[in-house]
Amino acid sequence: MLATRHEIFFPAAAPSCECLTPTLFAGCRAPLKEMLAQIHAGKFPPPSTWNARRDVQLAHLPGKRVSEALSAVTMKCLEKAPGDRYANVAALQQDIAAYQGGFATEAEDAGPARQFWLLVQRHRAVFRSVAAAVVLLFAITTVYLVHLQKTLDREKQATKRAEDATARAEKGEEDAKQQTKLAQEATVRAEKGEEDAKQQTKLANEATEREKQQTKKAQEATELAEQRRGET
Repeated sequence: MLATRHEIFFPAAAPSCECLTPTLFAGCRAPLKEMLAQIHAGKFPPPSTWNARRDVQLAHLPGKRVSEALSAVTMKCLEKAPGDRYANVAALQQDIAAYQGGFATEAEDAGPARQFWLLVQRHRAVFRSVAAAVVLLFAITTVYLVHLQKTLDREKQATKRAEDATARAEKGEEDAKQQTKLAQEATVRAEKGEEDAKQQTKLANEATEREKQQTKKAQEATELAEQRRGET
């Protein structure tokens, strides 16, 4: 019986995995019987599991690591259920081409974060320029805001000093008004004292005049009495 299109990729995936890692199985030294049992059960460790090992150097790979995308493509080829594998060679080629072009593969089921990261990797120069522009804009904005804050602080201080000066001037004016009022009251009291003094002087003059008149009358009476005594 001829193999179906889905079954073609199963035997072809093992050599692909061997290109990525030293062996298809992370155990590396497993007996043949055990390896065949794992193949029959469809239990294959992803090639990316080799990234965690420190005893093996994957010097033939970029960054000495197995790409998660290629690991997912290989595991899709090794799916036990034929329907879970690639439908045809074109689908596999499309995923490989997507990986080579810096796009997400269908096998890895990339989320938004992965898609964005791949977008950045495909347009590094653009994103670097954008990042530099953002940093520059942030720096300019920071400098401007710092300068603006300092200017506002100076304006607030100047306003406060002006308000303090105005308050002192108003207080000085109020004190001056109070002093003027006190001076006016003192003047009124002085004028009243002067008027009282004039009144007292007038009364004293009147009393003196009355005394003079009484003295004159007494003298006249004395002269009249003496005149009458001389006549007798």
